[in-house]
Amino acid sequence: MSESIENAPLLELIAELRWATHAQAVAPHTPKIIQSTSDVEQLFMKFGAIVHQLGYSEPTRIVPPQFPMLEGQPVLRFNMNQEGETKSLFQIGPGLFSANAVPPYRHWSDFAPVVKSGVEALLKARPPADASQPITAINLRYLDAFGPLHMQEKDPTAFIVDTLGIKVSLPEALTQHLQEGKPWNSFLQFQIPVEDGVTMGFAIGQGIANDKPAMLMDTSVSATGAFAPNSDEIMARFNRAHLLISKSFKDLMQPIAHLMPMKKGE
Repeated sequence: MSESIENAPLLELIAELRWATHAQAVAPHTPKIIQSTSDVEQLFMKFGAIVHQLGYSEPTRIVPPQFPMLEGQPVLRFNMNQEGETKSLFQIGPGLFSANAVPPYRHWSDFAPVVKSGVEALLKARPPADASQPITAINLRYLDAFGPLHMQEKDPTAFIVDTLGIKVSLPEALTQHLQEGKPWNSFLQFQIPVEDGVTMGFAIGQGIANDKPAMLMDTSVSATGAFAPNSDEIMARFNRAHLLISKSFKDLMQPIAHLMPMKKGE
């Protein structure tokens, strides 16, 4: 039996893999431009055929055929639709794979098998020349949006300082210009080394979600290196990233935990 969070602020959960392609950049320090080749298109076709059998039967081509592609850019999207709603999706491009969960998201234990099935499809679809090439980045990212229910009439700065416990202040050199009675807003971004090759990213600031003002929070754990193209090893990395993000989220949300009670599922 798994648990889910009622009134969860989740917008999207993204499990992403990246790897180096054989393409050359047109200039130093620029993204690699990938021309459509038979190997690239065969990867897309084979991946699409495999995930079609998993129920991802609605492909969308983001970059038109014969158009140049960028390494790390999604080219094809495959949706899993149930009862007229997208439950999850896969994206693939040169050097990129992602599995994306969208609300209503229940729990990582429900989504992890989806991620693994997508990873296995990718590894099966890679051409022989790339089959043994290592994965260079494994990234798990949660995008959350906090609305009026979560903010309890607090302004953005009060939510960051009082609810999340992030202590920020402005020097007099700036506050001397602040209009009386008006709150100041901020966009905060942190990179937190967790261990060698693993970094937690955290960003929060005011934005728009579903056409309404919200506090947007972006939390990720990224591992970089040379990882074996093995689904079990890759999933171990994703599971570790989930544990780190989940603990951080629960600790940050303690002051408003009562607004997001746990709900037991089947």
